[in-house]
Amino acid sequence: MKKTIKYFALFIALFLIAIPCAYAASASKSYVVCHDANVLKGIRVLGYVVMALKILAPIILIIMGMYSFFKATLDDDDKATKEAARLLFTKFCVAAGIFFIPTIINATLKLVSNYDKTNNKYTECMKCITSIKECNNLITRYK
Repeated sequence: MKKTIKYFALFIALFLIAIPCAYAASASKSYVVCHDANVLKGIRVLGYVVMALKILAPIILIIMGMYSFFKATLDDDDKATKEAARLLFTKFCVAAGIFFIPTIINATLKLVSNYDKTNNKYTECMKCITSIKECNNLITRYK
């Protein structure tokens, strides 16, 4: 139950971050936040964090799950082995879910009613979060 509440709170937090960003992008008519090189540099840091999480978190989860499964297998306890297998499967699912964080954020932003107006304004910000190479190209373009 506590895990469900924690995951729900994480989803709500991501949603509460995405909505103001989309609103800020649609509220401004002349100044586009994502066309500022300094803002893109700041968002690039978030891109590095997302990239590190996409790589390290699944590896750590899978190694921890395999370790607990291996330990339960050596104990010759069927109940512990079944529980470890269930936990390993759960950790695999969480690790796969981590890869989809940028996709979930993008899908959440598409749910905003003014998506057509904000699409051109936040695209560069999303590129900086999902692709560091494209972000570097955008920073040099907007300098």
